[in-house]
Amino acid sequence: MKNTTTILFILLVSCTRQSDTNVTTETADKFDFIIKDGQIGNLRTGEQVTDAIKKLNQFIVVRDSIPECEACDTYSPLYEIKNLDNEELFAFEPGWDSTNQDIVFRISTGNKKFTTDKGIKVGMTLKELKEKYEVDEVDEVDVGGETGVHIFVKGFKGSFGVETPMTDDWWKTNKENIPDSLLITDIVIL
Repeated sequence: MKNTTTILFILLVSCTRQSDTNVTTETADKFDFIIKDGQIGNLRTGEQVTDAIKKLNQFIVVRDSIPECEACDTYSPLYEIKNLDNEELFAFEPGWDSTNQDIVFRISTGNKKFTTDKGIKVGMTLKELKEKYEVDEVDEVDVGGETGVHIFVKGFKGSFGVETPMTDDWWKTNKENIPDSLLITDIVIL
């Protein structure tokens, strides 16, 4: 009788634990994968880092760091957000100086699960981006050695990283000569 009671107790505890895991997974599934107005899901630029981390309790939050500039020996914190399967969803960075080092400054994602409120996601073309944002040309093209090529359009608070053009002088890419066929590789929210 004692063995039967012990087995029953273990089974009940196992069922309870499994149920707790499902609650966490269901909460993570309800996360809004929409990007709009300086926000990704329920995380917004400008909020306190500690508040942001509390909001992300259904995910794995990994604190890492990145160089502050090309060839810099100093590093800034970076928070990588992963789901329970350890798949990277997005990352955010606080500001760099004493006035904003505790504030979410920039959020970025290369994950295709996220879509802007206009329906743009990683893997779409620059042509599709222009169509969705109803612009003939982009506002600005930023070409940086370390950050790649980023597109800015009116109506979006951030930029869209696109693949590097396959030319010998890709760093000369600008809003007049950028190919519409380039694919979006990441979305940055400011």
